[in-house]
Order: sequence, then C-alpha cells, then structure tokens
Amino acid sequence: MKEKRWMLFCAIFVFANQLVRLVEDKYFSSLESSLITFSPYIKNYDIPIGNRYSIFIIYLIFILVFHIYRGKLHDFRLETGKWLFTAGLLGNGFSMLFYGNVIDYIGLPSWGIATNLPDISLFIGGVFYSFGVS
Repeated sequence: MKEKRWMLFCAIFVFANQLVRLVEDKYFSSLESSLITFSPYIKNYDIPIGNRYSIFIIYLIFILVFHIYRGKLHDFRLETGKWLFTAGLLGNGFSMLFYGNVIDYIGLPSWGIATNLPDISLFIGGVFYSFGVS
C-alpha cells in the first residue's frame, strides 16, 4: 500500500513540474521579488554545481539500485529519499525527453542559483537517503 502512495506522489510531482513549465510565463512573472524569480528562459544543459554533484548523484543512483535489489528499504528516511530522488529523476527525465533540455525556472539571485522542482527533489531525496544509509 505504501508503494502505491509513493508512486502516486511521483506521478503528481512529475505532473506538477510539467504544468509549471507550461504556465510559468503567464502566471509566475507577477510573483518575482528580489529573493526569488521565476523565469522560463534559464536553460541548463549541465549541472551548475560542478562535477562533485554529478558524482554524488551517480553514487546515490548506485546505492539506491543496490538497496532496491536487496529489498532493504524499510527505514522512513530511506523510503522518503528513494521516492523524492525518483521523482526528481523522472521530472528532469521527462523534461529532457519532451523538450530536449532542462529549464531551471526558479532563480535565487542573491545566491546565484538557478534550479527547478526536480533538482530540489533530487537534493532533498539525496540528503534523506544519505542520512538513512549512515
């Protein structure tokens, strides 16, 4: 039963990400402030944080596959991390599949960061998963 709820969460998350991409230009432009901006024009083909983040993501994918194969995902942190990470992978994967790129539509100008919902989900899922493994 838990698996179905998490799968539904992933589906809703991917749907929300695609919906944001469709309506962001029309509705989110009025929400901009000096702290956060929404823009459909920040196209990102690489991970802006660098190679360490890429290696961390690859490491988490291998650990995740190993734990799924072994069937040892019973801890709440591991379960939450697994599904947040999966939702982030699916969200960015669908963006790459349907649009040919990943658009970072959430900007944090004061920090110099551009991101999107799947990137945030990948990061939070990775943190949950890391603390669940240790």
